[in-house]
Amino acid sequence: MIDLSYIVRILEILDKLPEPLRSLFTVLGIIFAIYLILKVLMKIFRAVENAVRYVKLKIYYPLASRLVKRKHKEYVKEYLKNLISKRLVTSGLGIEYDVDMEWSSEEGVLLDLERGVLLVRIPYTTNLNQVIAKTLLMAAPYTVSQYLEPVFGSRLAQLLSISIAREYASRDVNVLKEFMQYVQEVYKENEEFRKLIEHINRADDESLYKHIVLYELKHILEEYDGHVDRVKLEEDVKKLIETVGSLPNIREPMVCGHYIFITIVRVGELEKVLFEEWNRYINYVKKCMQKCVTLRRVYVVSAGKFIKEVAKKFIDYVTSNVSGLKLLNQVSYRARYYKGMPGITQYVAVFEVE
Repeated sequence: MIDLSYIVRILEILDKLPEPLRSLFTVLGIIFAIYLILKVLMKIFRAVENAVRYVKLKIYYPLASRLVKRKHKEYVKEYLKNLISKRLVTSGLGIEYDVDMEWSSEEGVLLDLERGVLLVRIPYTTNLNQVIAKTLLMAAPYTVSQYLEPVFGSRLAQLLSISIAREYASRDVNVLKEFMQYVQEVYKENEEFRKLIEHINRADDESLYKHIVLYELKHILEEYDGHVDRVKLEEDVKKLIETVGSLPNIREPMVCGHYIFITIVRVGELEKVLFEEWNRYINYVKKCMQKCVTLRRVYVVSAGKFIKEVAKKFIDYVTSNVSGLKLLNQVSYRARYYKGMPGITQYVAVFEVE
């Protein structure tokens, strides 16, 4: 129960205050009370909205779709909206379009930029969780770039963006189950793709796949407006996936290919690395710049407790000691796993060579 004695005491104190302080604090109290009331009302509205959505998704549509076929499409669209309503902010990746779907004899994705709609065409089936899982996978390339699927084709583009699709699917355990089964079925005959998925999964456990591979791929596709040599870029991307997926086992993680020119600097906990030892990372970057004269980006990866002040000092140290290097992006997040431990803080900074 609320202890009203505090309120009574506050009112007594206010009553003893001289004007205009008493009037001022009275007005501020009224404003604060209105704020608290609005806050409670917003929570009630959100609770009601979530309850309505739950009833629609878990009760109404499953029952109605058994009786009326057209309700299947409404159910899928509503469920997709629920799963992807929270846009991923990881490295700027996520669905920027309204996702629509329609039953069709052929699978395919159409992007209507004028309407801002991503239309997924898919064959009809009564297994709606499977439909949702497939739709997420088919739409996933467009979370990276509008050029990803046109450049690489649907199968490879879906594989490259599989971590984003799984992120969305994981918000519902039944959809995730169908998603994993569908992925296994689609790629089971292609040994090369299965190995790539293994590398992607390892890199994605630490979220390095999104922060390095997809970040780099998005930049390349947007920079060239999709006008790239598919064979050469595919070669580069596969090399980058294998590098990031095997990062602990590679002494000098660097890709100097046709489109991708990057190196990865693995740093221990920034707080535990003495300033004197930071020089070895500078020497490594300079060495990579000599080996790959077209080096364009440097990714610095650190794990452990993150302190902004220390990270800023490290960034200043790097940019002041390596000519032509400027900070492009930095992010701190919790990795799914790091060396077998869950929820470890990771830090990734991206530098561009000017």
